[in-house]
Amino acid sequence: MNKKTLVIGTIILVIIAAIVGLFFTLDQKQAAKPKTYSEIFKNPVDPNTEPQKHKTIYERVGKVVDFPIFYPKNMENGYKLAEIQAKKDLAFETKGDFIAFYENNNSKIKVVEGVADTGIVKSLEYLDFANQEAGKKAWLWEQGGKIGISLYYNSEVNYFFIGENTDKDKLIQFAKSFIPLK
Repeated sequence: MNKKTLVIGTIILVIIAAIVGLFFTLDQKQAAKPKTYSEIFKNPVDPNTEPQKHKTIYERVGKVVDFPIFYPKNMENGYKLAEIQAKKDLAFETKGDFIAFYENNNSKIKVVEGVADTGIVKSLEYLDFANQEAGKKAWLWEQGGKIGISLYYNSEVNYFFIGENTDKDKLIQFAKSFIPLK
């Protein structure tokens, strides 16, 4: 073997080792953090009577997504957590998103947090959430017979509350019950 062949062979081995190391590192990174968490509750979780169980569910979501999560510490009007879905696409390195469904008889509220969009909505009014931990600015809107609230906390993540068969005051009260998960 001549010197040139030896140098080229060494360079090829270094490149192969670097590629294998890169794939190993990516696999380890993906294995370290779950990509999804989803659960439908046969018996919906009441944040008031089962606060630790309710908080634990949101902590599981926090292991999936990469943004500040808000959850309702105390909740009036009898709403209970019926379902939760969290996902993060590691291939595209998004922050992720999650959806929580709360129910109270025939009234439903869908909570969407993360990199998400509600589409085109009709703005109704500005809401002052200045004394709330979860955000300072909020907008009430409607879309397709549903009312919603967009909460502004930071510019990278969206927080939406979408009510079905609920009135404006109950939806506002519901949104104001959310605090940062610590």
